[in-house]
Amino acid sequence: MKLPVLAFLIFMWASQVFCAVLQNDSELIEHARMERFISSQTLIVKIKSDSNFLEHLGEFKTFFSTRSGEWGYLTLNMIPDGENAEAILGDLSKMPDIIHAYFAPLPKNTDFLADLKNPFNEAILVLTEDSKKETPPFASKQTYLLDAPRGIGAKSAWNIPGGSGKNVKIIDVETCFNQKHENFDQAFYIGENPICEKSNHGTAVWGILAAKNNNKGVVGIAHDASFGFHGFIEGTYEESSVTYEHGINYAIQGAIENLHEGDILLIEQQMVGPDYKRLTVVEYWPHIYEQLKEATQRGIHCIEAAGNHRSNLDSTSYDRAFDVTKRDSGCVIVGAVKNDDKREKWHYSNFGSRIDAAGYGENVVTTGYGDLFDGGYDRKYTAVFAGTSSAAPMVAGAIALVSSIAKEQGILLSPKEMRKALRETGSPQGPRTAIERVGNLPDVIALVKWFKLLQNE
Repeated sequence: MKLPVLAFLIFMWASQVFCAVLQNDSELIEHARMERFISSQTLIVKIKSDSNFLEHLGEFKTFFSTRSGEWGYLTLNMIPDGENAEAILGDLSKMPDIIHAYFAPLPKNTDFLADLKNPFNEAILVLTEDSKKETPPFASKQTYLLDAPRGIGAKSAWNIPGGSGKNVKIIDVETCFNQKHENFDQAFYIGENPICEKSNHGTAVWGILAAKNNNKGVVGIAHDASFGFHGFIEGTYEESSVTYEHGINYAIQGAIENLHEGDILLIEQQMVGPDYKRLTVVEYWPHIYEQLKEATQRGIHCIEAAGNHRSNLDSTSYDRAFDVTKRDSGCVIVGAVKNDDKREKWHYSNFGSRIDAAGYGENVVTTGYGDLFDGGYDRKYTAVFAGTSSAAPMVAGAIALVSSIAKEQGILLSPKEMRKALRETGSPQGPRTAIERVGNLPDVIALVKWFKLLQNE
């Protein structure tokens, strides 16, 4: 018998699938496989500490560890269709040595325009007359910088010592970005940054968070923060072993190693959820949940985009995966509201009681794309960045400012303290959609007062 076949049979004998939240339905699995939401060639597994699994299966590769155990991936020698994949999961569910096992969910960025396959992304790549002009300032169009309730109060916070973010580091985990953009300083950390000239996603996120304050283009909420980045190509199901070896878990590991207590980790990704169709918060999957929990246990503020698929995180299909009395990563999960005075839920945002805060999910002015101004690849600006992609960095920016102000006074705020404060302050979500919770828009000044950080009050 060939070694790869023998290895897989040993794996079949030695494993147990985590199936409490997954529906073993061949049609749903096939849908997820064809949409490249999961890999049916790669299994993610967590081994029991007393298992001799590794001694028998050389194909198994450990790719990261958490405080609660060791995880890895196994590449199958076939790509099963939905029916065969369901049968594999059914067989694995009867076996004892593995705590969790499931087909690998593939990360997708939270760019709403990309989700819709909107031609906007391609149309704006045409060179315009803007290349002959100086870049004008667009800060007046960044309504999210204004005082509450229209914005998050960033401009007022800049007048408080530490209020421009100078005492914190931020790392954004997602696809890729243009590190040569004219509005950016040198990144303090780049884990990886694939070549992806048609992707503006990371560029737009960086602009919201940390673009320079130089009267040119946009101004980042925490423009004096040290900004870092780890990007990766979202692999196909045939390439998912590479995706997992150099993808989101590797990125989170690198970020944790380069951040300290009070710093910011932003996750700009979403993954398929329990119904295999709707994209959801990445921590739904246990192997990512454990890493993010480790980050917050170290005092790092973790912020996750809620995702753009109208999914109710309180649905019974999630099996209480977002019930903090059952499991709690300590992260802040961010939904999206409309960019106006009413702040009703943005149509496509995921929602639920676990979502902690909201940012604007439409018509956000930032770097990248080129619809607002296109002076060439390094001088692009947009007025229509959207989704929980635009919402999450607004909340991350608010947290960065408050953490930096606290650090200026020798105070470290814990992730759970920050999350509680975000829920108890801010500009409320509009009442018409309040039943579908996406949270309050942060108010940095209210947060500073909540933590008693204004020394003259």
